Amino acid sequence: MSISSTTIARVTGVNVEYKNFNLGQALYLPQRIAVIGQGNTLSTFATTPVKYTKEKDVADAYGYGSQLHLVARQLLPSNGNGIKGIPITFYPLDDAGTGVVADGNIGCTGTSTAAGSGYVYIGGIKSAAIAIPTSTAAATALGLIKTAIAAIAEMPVVDGTVGAGVLPITCKWKGVTGNKITIDISELSCAGLTFTTSAMANGANNPLVSDALAYLTDVWETIILNCMNYDDAASNLLYHTAAEARWGQTVKRPFIVATGCVDNFATRTAVTDSAASKLQRCNFLIQSTGSREMPWVIAAQGLVNDIATIANSKPAMNYIGALQGLQTGADNVQETNDTQDAAMKLGASTNAKAGSLAVLANTVSFYHPTGEDPPAYRYICDQIKLMNVVYNLDVIMETLRGKPLLPDGTPTKDPDAVQPKNVITLLSNLADSLASGRSAIISDAAFTKTNMTVAINSTNPNRIDVVFPVKLSGNVEISSTDVYFGFYFGA
Repeated sequence: MSISSTTIARVTGVNVEYKNFNLGQALYLPQRIAVIGQGNTLSTFATTPVKYTKEKDVADAYGYGSQLHLVARQLLPSNGNGIKGIPITFYPLDDAGTGVVADGNIGCTGTSTAAGSGYVYIGGIKSAAIAIPTSTAAATALGLIKTAIAAIAEMPVVDGTVGAGVLPITCKWKGVTGNKITIDISELSCAGLTFTTSAMANGANNPLVSDALAYLTDVWETIILNCMNYDDAASNLLYHTAAEARWGQTVKRPFIVATGCVDNFATRTAVTDSAASKLQRCNFLIQSTGSREMPWVIAAQGLVNDIATIANSKPAMNYIGALQGLQTGADNVQETNDTQDAAMKLGASTNAKAGSLAVLANTVSFYHPTGEDPPAYRYICDQIKLMNVVYNLDVIMETLRGKPLLPDGTPTKDPDAVQPKNVITLLSNLADSLASGRSAIISDAAFTKTNMTVAINSTNPNRIDVVFPVKLSGNVEISSTDVYFGFYFGA
């Protein structure tokens, strides 16, 4: 503090105090990821949210091969190549009391006439190597497959007892999501043996995500990674209701919800184009058409390699990242540009294929109300831009809380007094900062500054009313170039 004005003894004082000289300069909204998913049925854990920074800790807490562990393998891999600097909180869900486990099997008939080898993939997780000797009976071969599956801790399934020519497989948790786990034997072969699969099925009754959403209070979780299936209408509606409430003026903490998907155009748009889905601006798909990977793993990789990291460091940018380390679908199931265009218009994200990788092509929300063209909340990156505008306005207005409020032109020596013109200055600086420099979140700062209004309320002297109109910046999504050519003819 400064030397008292009553001091008369000789003294030289220097006071050091922090002052924010950049108030009005745009800040980037710090991203936070909330993972809502299930642990293993056989694991015991509290359902309170916990922040983790290591994959192993998640596995130890909720069980190896659980939804939460499989997501952590992408977000927090042991090689350190996952999310860096973005907090991740896990919101675990117990199985529903009425939950039913999904099951499938691998079948085998015959006797090997030569040595064989290969792998099986369960939900995209590769088994240990399988070596089958000559003259191996079907039951013995299935036993070798069982051992290879059991050797991989992160497998999302439990292998059963071989019998009647099949190896039973059951999901490590209960619910519909277990039906989304693929069984792939395409890389296993052995002369004399015929392998078959029965797809995972019979899983039923997911837990309610509202149990996790109840923990969302003052913490601004900007992105929720949803481990339920994208066609779980009950979960989607719960997310929508909660997200809409968090757009409210007194809450100011909206979120978006990422859910993985591998289904084709007709299947996924039947969900996103439903009457209820059309109004859901928070929900969106991270797509990898035809992939054998688990949807929640696809969603996690899409966040770690592009969406969350870009939103955190350059929120004006749209998403073009590849799903690194994950198997993409076959070439013949990938969608044409016309199909992708139709999917977008029906609220379904799309992917392209670059070599052996799926690449995010169009990341859009379910939102597309009938008659609204273009839909205001179509692009997820636009919602991230809006969140950044809300965040910055909140930062500025919070600094004014409780200060004396005076009409413009009122003489005062109080350094804390606020007049509407002072707020106009702060918001004008913010508009310029959001539009220029490294932000590029809005376009036409001049429009914002010309049309913004700040006024003391006509019936409440303790209230200041602000209008801050913005035009969001666009993104280069379509490039159309005409090439004209001719020939040179000599004289």
